[in-house]
Amino acid sequence: ETEIKLMINETKISKILNGARGKVYDIQSITDTIIKLSQITDKLNIIECDINPLIVYETGCIAVDARIKV
Repeated sequence: ETEIKLMINETKISKILNGARGKVYDIQSITDTIIKLSQITDKLNIIECDINPLIVYETGCIAVDARIKV
């Protein structure tokens, strides 16, 4: 979990997620989504997964579209 948060903080959008524009977004929900997706991909032998976009709110996030390759 810590490693995921560090990776998120290395992205170009991390300043915005952390409140640069007056709102702090739910980074924990992004982290939880990545962890859950990782667990699913391990169980189902998923080769590739593309989520675009992942909309993050002040509380929670939602995957609007996803493409999964098995």
